[in-house]
Amino acid sequence: MQKKLLRIYIVAFFTGTNLSIVMLSIPLYSIDRFLATSFQLGILGFLLNLAYSLNTFLTGKTALKNKRISLIKTSFIAISFIFLSFLILPTFTLVAFFFALYGLFQAWVWPVLQFSLASFESDNLSRILGTYNISWATGNIIGTTLAGWLYQQHYSLPFLTATLFSVISFFLIRNLSIRIPEKVIKKEPFSFSHPYYLKIARLFNFLNFMVLGAMLFLFPKLGKNYNFSPAFIGLLLSSLFLGRAVFFFLWRIFSFWKYRFSVLFLCPLVALLSLTTIALTHTPLFLTLSFLLIALSVTLTFSSSLLASIDQKTGKAITSEINESIIGAGLFLGPLVGGFISRYIPLPYTFLSLIPFLIAGEIAGGFILLARYRGMRKCEESA
Repeated sequence: MQKKLLRIYIVAFFTGTNLSIVMLSIPLYSIDRFLATSFQLGILGFLLNLAYSLNTFLTGKTALKNKRISLIKTSFIAISFIFLSFLILPTFTLVAFFFALYGLFQAWVWPVLQFSLASFESDNLSRILGTYNISWATGNIIGTTLAGWLYQQHYSLPFLTATLFSVISFFLIRNLSIRIPEKVIKKEPFSFSHPYYLKIARLFNFLNFMVLGAMLFLFPKLGKNYNFSPAFIGLLLSSLFLGRAVFFFLWRIFSFWKYRFSVLFLCPLVALLSLTTIALTHTPLFLTLSFLLIALSVTLTFSSSLLASIDQKTGKAITSEINESIIGAGLFLGPLVGGFISRYIPLPYTFLSLIPFLIAGEIAGGFILLARYRGMRKCEESA
């Protein structure tokens, strides 16, 4: 059992590494070779995550039904060829198309891995989930830093490295049998508040990944405008992923955040502060602070929504595929909205355009919480 977990963690690490390599290298490559604009970079993020979001729900259901990981094996093979194809594509349109294909096949990885975590002992689920999150988040750190340095040496090196990692992941997962649970084990029912908590966690997680998507796809252009080198852009972005790994480690140790509405409602405010910082300052210190703030907010909403989605104590169906679809939706809307608005206002101020979404989400979360109180009052009156 422990060996299976270890291999899942390693595959998550390599997958997270590859994701960061490509998400930094493709924008830089598009800027240098095709003179891509901020709007075109936003389109890249939109296509990648639209394909990912649309395919994720179907992938989760298919993985649950077939009880096998053949989808992941196919994905790693296809992704390897996609990484190599980036080196020979002659137009930006083809790069965007293959980038979307990458998002499509990525949806054949994460839901199956997350479903597999739910098959382990529920009492240790939060610790298992914490280690899993640390694995792919650490991969994000290394991938971003590595991509910036490799790209500065030669544009082909990030894609060749990602291909190698994808091949290694295929061999790690090739003979691994993952038991996907057909139904969850009903242990102890959650309180009346659980459905409302899950809705708010997913709403705020969507908003956070919308902000994160805009940062990941638009910051390379912003960094170029500031005359930052590719290696330095990668180093700055790696602070985001380093912060995310550290926060995931902390949430693995501490439990104060679990099923706490008050913690959830702080997250959009932290994201708002992050957007304000990246928009109004351009010094490395404050840019790093901005990335750490969004890392704090993202890790809280991601951990909260995923734990509530796959915790078998609910006695309900595991819904990690819905969680991933929501993440994908945020990631494709963020770059799209940011890229479109950047055509009309200076790029740094584009990040401020996402603040109204956070405010609206906070208000919507308040209405969901109000519905919870009304429901509890009705239950008390009928008791």
